[in-house]
Amino acid sequence: MRWLSLLVGLAACGRYHFVDAEDASVDACVAGTACTPAAICWTGLTTCSTGDPCALDQMLDQVACPGGGCASGICVGPSDPALGPAAGTNAYFGTSVDSDGLRILVGAVAANAAYVLEQNNGQWAVTATLTSSWGPAGSDFGAAVAIQGDLAVVGSRYSRGPGMPTASGTGGAIVIFERNAQGQWIEQQGLLGPDGGEFGNAIDLDHGRMVVGAEYATVIANGWGAAYIIEQQGSAWTIVSTLTAVTADRLGHAVQVSGDRAFAGSLWDPGPVSTETGAVRVWERQADATWLQTQTLQPDDLRVDAFGQGFSVDGDRIAVGVPAFSDPDRGTGAVYVYSRDASGLWQTPGPIAPPLKQRDGNFGRGVLLRGDRVFATSIDWSSTPSPVLTSVYRVMPSGEWLEVGRRIDPGGQDNGFAYGGIEVDLQMAGAGDDIVVGYPVRGYSGGRAPGAIVVQNTAGW
Repeated sequence: MRWLSLLVGLAACGRYHFVDAEDASVDACVAGTACTPAAICWTGLTTCSTGDPCALDQMLDQVACPGGGCASGICVGPSDPALGPAAGTNAYFGTSVDSDGLRILVGAVAANAAYVLEQNNGQWAVTATLTSSWGPAGSDFGAAVAIQGDLAVVGSRYSRGPGMPTASGTGGAIVIFERNAQGQWIEQQGLLGPDGGEFGNAIDLDHGRMVVGAEYATVIANGWGAAYIIEQQGSAWTIVSTLTAVTADRLGHAVQVSGDRAFAGSLWDPGPVSTETGAVRVWERQADATWLQTQTLQPDDLRVDAFGQGFSVDGDRIAVGVPAFSDPDRGTGAVYVYSRDASGLWQTPGPIAPPLKQRDGNFGRGVLLRGDRVFATSIDWSSTPSPVLTSVYRVMPSGEWLEVGRRIDPGGQDNGFAYGGIEVDLQMAGAGDDIVVGYPVRGYSGGRAPGAIVVQNTAGW
């Protein structure tokens, strides 16, 4: 875990410097100074106002800075400009996004394509378009994407193989591409889901291993959906394990793999106090190469609905977005952060509330965890047009998650509702200091949506 452990005053006025246990640091705006929209707005405590060092693990307060974009104790700034599609007016560009820090991969299901973006003189631009005979028209090629180094994987959830007619609710495939020495992305392999069920609706990739979801697969009795562990064996990728669970309902809606751990979310699992709580299940790879389910994450809370729709894992933490959370009205949203303790159990102190509690605010529709920061999206229906907010929360020494910054995208109100409602996330990905937010129905009009992404650098958050 990373904890802010020391606050050192660098000057009698101006800025303080946070130093954590890993010697990483973040400059922060102090009350009484003008901060930029990219700064984090903190108070200097009374004992620190003259630049004296604060005590170890001292809790920090937040106040409004006078100008420069700070409000309500945090810095609020505009989102970076959106990047439009390279695929025309009806692409749903941003249906899926992933990034490894050097490149971004964006799915666009209505274009049956995925796009590789790279930086050129500080600007992100499309450098390759990935298509395949495994992803013909209507196959939702681009429904899920994953990229790491010279490897890219694209899901085609309605595909039934090259030359076969597509069909919603059945089939599904993934297509694997590799980047050669000349910088060209070459299709290496297509893989059909063994049990159908829209195999390829979710994908994650981690160093020679991937996990792929098929949320409608019927593999076992009394369990709906599956996730598949796929590993590279020689030059081919092969399914080595099928993850299922009794009582799961749409297991594999969201997936992630991190080393020898795999995570799969399911939307509608019955819970201890609700019939449609949802869940995130954790599997760990054993010494004999089998995968054993070790825990089911599921809050004991009547307000939760569709827990497991989306989540983000980083080391021994997982952040789960619950946009259908009701507090007090439906769709207010919440985020749960679980930490793995010394015994191997994942524990949570409870939900993080949204910055604005509004019906259908959908806080947590997009969620991303990076070290001691959680990024989560929500929609502000109190404004017209209704902007999308991207908030960042930092963990305090007390274990509390506190909002410390926010970006506003005034043009991002089309955040997935017109393209499948709750079943389509506002996509988020990130690596390093960049986060990527996908808006598949941005610009929706007359049944058409070009879509867009926003790439936001968060170094100053």
